[in-house]
Amino acid sequence: MEQRKEIIYGDDARNKLLEGVDAVANTVKITLGPKARTVVLERYGRPPVIINDGVTIAQDITLSDRFANLGADLLKQVSTLAQNNAGDGTTTACVLAQALIHNGIEYVKQNPTSAVQVRRTFEELSEEVLHNLDHLATEVKDYQDLFSVATISANNDGEMGRLIANALDKIGPNSVISVEESSTGLTELNYLEGMEIKSGFVNPLLSKTVERNRWEKDNCLVAITNEEIKSFNDLVPAIELSLIEKQPLLIVVKEINLAALSSFAINRLKGNFDVMIIKGEDQSFWLDEKMLDLAILTGGTFFNSQVGRSIKDITKDEFGFVGSIKVNDVRTTFISPNGDSKKIDERITSINKTISETESEWHQAKHRSRIGKLSGTAAVISIGANSEVEMKNKMDRIDDALNATRAAVEEGIIVGGGGTLWRIADAKLGLLASGTISENDIEKLFWRALKSPIKQIAYNCGVELNEDALDTSDYHTYDGVDDEYIHGLEAGIIDPVKVTKSALRSAVSVAGYVLTAECLVCYAGENIDNV
Repeated sequence: MEQRKEIIYGDDARNKLLEGVDAVANTVKITLGPKARTVVLERYGRPPVIINDGVTIAQDITLSDRFANLGADLLKQVSTLAQNNAGDGTTTACVLAQALIHNGIEYVKQNPTSAVQVRRTFEELSEEVLHNLDHLATEVKDYQDLFSVATISANNDGEMGRLIANALDKIGPNSVISVEESSTGLTELNYLEGMEIKSGFVNPLLSKTVERNRWEKDNCLVAITNEEIKSFNDLVPAIELSLIEKQPLLIVVKEINLAALSSFAINRLKGNFDVMIIKGEDQSFWLDEKMLDLAILTGGTFFNSQVGRSIKDITKDEFGFVGSIKVNDVRTTFISPNGDSKKIDERITSINKTISETESEWHQAKHRSRIGKLSGTAAVISIGANSEVEMKNKMDRIDDALNATRAAVEEGIIVGGGGTLWRIADAKLGLLASGTISENDIEKLFWRALKSPIKQIAYNCGVELNEDALDTSDYHTYDGVDDEYIHGLEAGIIDPVKVTKSALRSAVSVAGYVLTAECLVCYAGENIDNV
């Protein structure tokens, strides 16, 4: 029998969404800045988690009120989008989204037919800001810039900043850097062979079958095929062999249909095996070439369906092998692969020959990237801690800091602490007030929202932001550690421009959907716990 639904409309609907947005944002935003607080998350049957990682906190929140929980889920999307796009900036994204939604809803209440125009204006202005951010960005010049970004992103932990800066400075931002729990209790940096591909779980559904959206295994078998898996039975021979060998297994595929994926996920949830599936990196010709690269690197066989090879026929000797493997939504890291060095060198020689025969610079760059992965060195940051709670906190902080530092190298840095967004917004509000540009109430709402991150940082440091002390013509920002208004670049208070852009895009995207919502439909019942 179909379950009944409840429906609410108009301001009632938007107020419920706002209730959920505030529940998540108010919990997450206390973790922003150098004097961030922590949040304690309950874990049934396990010790509580003490954490200040925005996306982890957001994902842990489920409200009992169904209508309000829709708003909470929408704000969770903000943090998830920011995390997937740049690996950091999740809390800033939530703070921006909350401010945009609050400002927008108040305006829509007074102007009921304006919701679509508000959303469009926010989207147009965000594009203008993104362009300004690119213009203001400067390149990461030296070790000190790496150290500053990493330290700030790790909540001003200098030791973590030093480890990340040392690793990136030695092996480069495109190399593999892995983070793991220390077996000795010491926090240290080591270097091994390794490779990373920009492809994670074959379907987001699988991230729900693992803790913390990560699958991390030691001594792992690898099976690689460019087949489109249409039946779970196609994977059974490989899975059975992994059970016999009593080793975890990673399967790399081109595609897998929903029926096969569902059967696989159900068996994973039941604990029938320790196997994960990822999608091969790239597509078409490049997919096949990179799969063969991976097979050679791990010492396994590439089951190429174009020449009649099928993973259904796999034998024990055709598996690849890696010392450890880490999978998340967007990337997979292979540490200490077991490939034959002679075969790897032969593969690199073959790719170099192809480069010399290719005139296309784009193709040459793609091939050089393959060589870099085949010959890459991996840095392993081992984290020591005195408790499970401390370990969880450190692992999340260093993961955010590593993502942020890579983003800084990729697209450059800007004045941090919300200073750059404040500078752009204050200049625009000044033009609106002076009449230099046409008065527009919706634009004012947007520019005021852009000031929310720096204001929240000041609030978390126990003060109210003194905007008169900030110089719009300079690179000033607020230093929450020493309670000063200073030149951000000179003081090392910097943010990766990619992280700031990702936070703004994510916030504007979800805010637009909330503002244009006119009706909420939920399953009937007082709250989620009763269903």
